[in-house]
Amino acid sequence: MDLIQHMEDNLNQNFTNSQHVANFIQIGKAAEAEFNAKYHNGEFSDPALFDPEADHPVTWANVKL
Repeated sequence: MDLIQHMEDNLNQNFTNSQHVANFIQIGKAAEAEFNAKYHNGEFSDPALFDPEADHPVTWANVKL
C-alpha cells in the first residue's frame, strides 16, 4: 500500500508524465492480484469483478429485512 501511495504522489505531482501513469497502473494491478491471491476464500470481494446489474442471490450479507 505504501508503494501505491508513492506512485500516486508521483502521478499527482506530474499527471502528464506517461511513465508515472504506467507505473501507477502497473503497481495497482499488482496490488489487486496480491489481494485476490491472499484473500481468495471469500474474505475479500474484488469490486472490479462485481456486476451491479446482475441478479445476485440473497445471502446473510445482503438480506434486506
